[in-house]
Amino acid sequence: MSTVFAYWSPKLYNYYVDTVQKLRGNDPSLVFNFSNSIFACATYNFGPETVTVTHLDYLNYIAGWCGITNFVPSSLIPSAYLQHSNTAIPFGETRYLFTQYTAGAIFRYIEDGFRMRTQMSEEEQKEAEEKQRERITIDLNMYSTIPELKKMYGL
Repeated sequence: MSTVFAYWSPKLYNYYVDTVQKLRGNDPSLVFNFSNSIFACATYNFGPETVTVTHLDYLNYIAGWCGITNFVPSSLIPSAYLQHSNTAIPFGETRYLFTQYTAGAIFRYIEDGFRMRTQMSEEEQKEAEEKQRERITIDLNMYSTIPELKKMYGL
């Protein structure tokens, strides 16, 4: 999943790499779910008849991707702002899902100097919220276009 992420959205992927490095640098005792995954979190849905209603993962990083195995196999979607679900399954069939993502709070925590907003003064909170609003445009510009990818990969 991380390799596909790196290929299709290298700028956003590099932001994730930078974030993970900062997080580990701040607290080397942190243990991630998988050594080869760029995502900080994972969810297993063992079913056996896993179905989701249409929803937004509004606690995830707004521009971040969510890797879903067995949605359309190995899909990467911006689950915080793209409504998504899956279809019902016929009686007797099974479906299991595995999802990887990074909560938006992790990015905010790092951007806020490794502090929770509750640890900030009122003025610092207002500044952090303004910075977060400005950040959305920067974040969305991390998506790669097909022409950018073609140029990058020499196609």
